[in-house]
Amino acid sequence: MKQFLLFFSIILVFQTNAQTNVKGLAKGYEKWTIRLITYQDYFTYQEKILAETHVDSVGNFELSCDVKETQFCLLKIGKTLGGIYVEPGASYSVNFPQVDSIAMKYMQKESYVTLDIEADQVIDLNKLIRRFDSEYGMFTSDNIVAFVKKSAGDVVDTFALHRQKAYSGIQNEYFQNYVNYNLARLKFSAYKSKKELYEEYLKGQPILYKNDSYMEFINLFYKDYFKTLPLVNYDKLVEAVTVKMDPRDISELMLFKGYLEDTALTELVLIRSLYENFHTPDFSRKSILYVLNEINSQTTEKEHTQLTWSIRNKLSGVEKGSYAPDFELVDIEGNKVMLSDYYKDKYVYIDFWATWCKPCVREMKLTPKLHKNYGKDVVIVSISIDKRFKSMKKFAQKNKYKWTFLHWNGNDELKEVYKVNAIPLYYLIAPGGKVIYSPAPRPSKIESKFQRIKAQGMPKRKSFDLISD
Repeated sequence: MKQFLLFFSIILVFQTNAQTNVKGLAKGYEKWTIRLITYQDYFTYQEKILAETHVDSVGNFELSCDVKETQFCLLKIGKTLGGIYVEPGASYSVNFPQVDSIAMKYMQKESYVTLDIEADQVIDLNKLIRRFDSEYGMFTSDNIVAFVKKSAGDVVDTFALHRQKAYSGIQNEYFQNYVNYNLARLKFSAYKSKKELYEEYLKGQPILYKNDSYMEFINLFYKDYFKTLPLVNYDKLVEAVTVKMDPRDISELMLFKGYLEDTALTELVLIRSLYENFHTPDFSRKSILYVLNEINSQTTEKEHTQLTWSIRNKLSGVEKGSYAPDFELVDIEGNKVMLSDYYKDKYVYIDFWATWCKPCVREMKLTPKLHKNYGKDVVIVSISIDKRFKSMKKFAQKNKYKWTFLHWNGNDELKEVYKVNAIPLYYLIAPGGKVIYSPAPRPSKIESKFQRIKAQGMPKRKSFDLISD
């Protein structure tokens, strides 16, 4: 009996830790890097790399990663992207449409392609979604005039009833929610009562942070929520955000409009609305970031902790006084590290460089002295934008450089956020993540700043603080 239980336990462990695998063929993309990407959230749409590898010399690739819940992802090679829904523990065979390898090098804009996907699942989620999307697209195309005339209500109800009946036997929770919330969006477009839609689709329902259909409905349903409040309440809300800066006061004013009863949903809509109004003249950017700070420290929803951080990274940029956007890169040993790993209790001096950049290499010759004299107080992080990881590793090892080296790995978003238009480029970040020099002086000019840091010791750390306008 004990042997049986042990065997059963082992089986459960393997099932729990089962990885999601994506392999396939990408002709014309030989030697290119392929990434499996998801969105961190559906407000900022910031990308997160789940797995990456290189397409081999004959076009084959294989990716593997831990996926905790079903979600929409992108397979990305250069500027070419294709969508795929992945489930925990599933395996997929994927074929990219063949392209000319020379044309790939000169592609300027992102190109979205339809992937040929086969899954090892009895219920093939990707095929089901494509079938539904095709029916959905055909219906909206056939009834465009009714939508324009605002008379599509009856045909939408009939379509929704037929689709729900047709797919009622599909035992896949993600797909059922995908269908339901796409139909909800369709009803919204047909000017159905918001109260009825709220009662049917949102009231008392769980928040599906990783379901793209659900989150797109949230974005549609609560768009411009602040501005839909009566003027007198809107004025009070502006005051609550810019003066009182207390999430609880703001939430109470939001409840006046209705369509919000659940605490978690109210907080989610508040976060969304703060992000949406960051550039609105009525609100202070400083105050919005402070309120996001308060939500981050008070919330009991772990998804909202991550969401407020993502929004802060998106909004703050790398201006002096803002917080350095976090990122994940690979170090010289192949380990994945986060920027936030370094600034927990030390200053961080970031250096964007490349082996082919002569001014970068010249300045770097002064860095060993800085690392030796101030390494206990300041972490030096040199981020290579060389095309090849091996170029960075070979250079660092040849010169016996001992501080932290990371490779950008084709992360265009990193270069955009950190404004890497020319190199060398430096930033100095305080413990807790606040940018104190943007850009920072070069190694030949920075030592006086390091001396001051060493003399004053570590400041009291604040993990999520207020930035100035």
